[in-house]
Amino acid sequence: MRPQSCTKEQIGKVIILEQYLRVLHPDIRTWVKEHNHQTGEEAADLAERYTAAHREPLEKRMTIGKPMFGESKPCSFPVMDSVDTGADLL
Repeated sequence: MRPQSCTKEQIGKVIILEQYLRVLHPDIRTWVKEHNHQTGEEAADLAERYTAAHREPLEKRMTIGKPMFGESKPCSFPVMDSVDTGADLL
């Protein structure tokens, strides 16, 4: 890149793109670079496609007894015979 022939906006976009690529997992970064992205939007789209294509099915990601992030386990509260109102503390 030649700073003399680029606008401030173009230089800013290149810097942001390089920072984005730097935070990607190395496998994703390599795949994105191999697919000749031109903009940050293209790089993000390629990274999302790679991630979606390599995502494990939900059954393989689940652990026994522990819900994964985003999954909910039904709440169960103990059944109480009487309710303590705290009136005896007054």
